[in-house]
Amino acid sequence: MVRSNLVGFPRPQVIQSPKILVLPFSFSDGEPPTSYLGPTLGALNGAAHFYEQISWGKASFTFDAAPEQLWIKVPKTALEMGFSNDSPKPQSDSVSPFDVLKFASPELNFDNYDLVHLVGSPDLMDRATAWMEFDPRNAPIVTPAGTVSRASLITYSHNDSSLVAHELGHAWLNLWDLYSGQNGITDFIGLNRFDVMYNSVPNDYNATDMTIWNKYLAGWVEPEQIRCIVKAGTTSHFISTNSSKSDLPKAVMVKISETKVLVIDTWRKSEFNRCCNETIAYVIDATRIHFAGPYRLQGSLKNSGDQLVLDESLLATTTEWTLRPDESLTISNVTVTLLDSDASGALVEVTTK
Repeated sequence: MVRSNLVGFPRPQVIQSPKILVLPFSFSDGEPPTSYLGPTLGALNGAAHFYEQISWGKASFTFDAAPEQLWIKVPKTALEMGFSNDSPKPQSDSVSPFDVLKFASPELNFDNYDLVHLVGSPDLMDRATAWMEFDPRNAPIVTPAGTVSRASLITYSHNDSSLVAHELGHAWLNLWDLYSGQNGITDFIGLNRFDVMYNSVPNDYNATDMTIWNKYLAGWVEPEQIRCIVKAGTTSHFISTNSSKSDLPKAVMVKISETKVLVIDTWRKSEFNRCCNETIAYVIDATRIHFAGPYRLQGSLKNSGDQLVLDESLLATTTEWTLRPDESLTISNVTVTLLDSDASGALVEVTTK
């Protein structure tokens, strides 16, 4: 299945209670893993709490640290492996977990785990990456200890639970990066305040929760909690807050084309949202992948009577990540109006023409 097939919208299969192997590794010129294993386990505990809370208890993970005698000792320097900050290999080039896992001991037996979390010395390279089987660009990694299809690798900020949560969002939940790093993308307005897959730094200006769309993909929001608008007209909908545990509606969605959908959800301050009390509208564009801004914020509504008008001009792009030749917009515009809101959620009016 390719990513573009998700608009319509089947979801990938997600293991809701995976077992993770924490596997320290070192190079011949690096510090011993004993110095960073403890903080790594602490960050994983924090990430586990994060996912238990934002999934309303529907998802959790357990983890074991590999025995010290089975930690990976790469018989080369970080420079020789391309992991050093002094390496001639460009920093933008991906460092694959395979570069480390090929040295794994057969005694580790990766078949007993759903995901391998590699942690390396932070004094060698600022690197965090993930390997998810759902990405069609990734093939399973064949190692002496078995085949690995999901892995994360961190060599800096290994004690940062938000960064660990972000990388597990890839490796475990199959979620894309939401920011844009592609040259030439001029029409992207990110969800930088609203999702851990965009910004993993918690502060008073950012939420590190997840959008309802990502929670839907992760399997925590049921299809019955989505109000789908499929024909022209004006309808009103109550949307319960993003962070609240309930069986009430969580979002309104309007299908724009075969690869685009408008999502409306509402936010209130919570443990992982220190910034935002507003209702937001954003477009999922499944033709855009990692670093290409696949989710684009269209605007937010904060006060009763606020309106947001979405029309074709806001969907136009000037990049290769644009409408496919056989794709056409099925609506000319959508207007979203915030009718009322309180601590429990928001009442919105949606008009499609």
